[in-house]
Amino acid sequence: MALATHGAQPTQPSGRSFAFWAKPRSLPCSAGVRLIPQLKPGASSEVSSEQLTEVAAAAARDLSPDTEVMWTGRSVKVPFFAEHMREELILHRWDLTGDDRTAARSLNEPWMTEHTVVSVGRPLLIRGRAGLDLGPEGRVEGRLRTPGTDDIVVTADTEGGTIRFAAPEGPATIESDAATRVLLLWGRRPADPTRWHSTAGPEALRRVRTLLGGY
Repeated sequence: MALATHGAQPTQPSGRSFAFWAKPRSLPCSAGVRLIPQLKPGASSEVSSEQLTEVAAAAARDLSPDTEVMWTGRSVKVPFFAEHMREELILHRWDLTGDDRTAARSLNEPWMTEHTVVSVGRPLLIRGRAGLDLGPEGRVEGRLRTPGTDDIVVTADTEGGTIRFAAPEGPATIESDAATRVLLLWGRRPADPTRWHSTAGPEALRRVRTLLGGY
């Protein structure tokens, strides 16, 4: 894990590992899953979510909040990781439990959307963009809308991808509740298909859904 390389070393945690709880279900590939084996090389199935928590706590204790840490090819500050780990645990809890009341409440928190768009941002689009046949002049743009909030606009072209907030304007590619929109941004979708809808047409929707492939 990036924090561990900066001297934020956790103590050995007790209890069952994250892999134990994940075993009944295969988890989608995402940053949180890939971070686990990096904490303890050669023991990827033994590192628990408690250890991730201890790493973040150790970083808050031992490192200055202004310490810059490289993450997905860019520099972020230490407080980012505690919030990001919290988001990852909420997402992976959903992977295991699905759309229960706790998941819906956690995913609906405004900070989840803010962190996804502003703090994580473009890395969310890398894998999806690679799966698009854009061509030299190709471009994909999608607008995800939750009534009463700013839209989230995602784009991809030959130069890269962007994700940003924007005032609601024109038709939305996908309209949903806030929790569903977070899931869609992370390459997931709720079990209940009535929680989101689209009038964009099948091809436009397919391309935006491909772009939102998670990571």
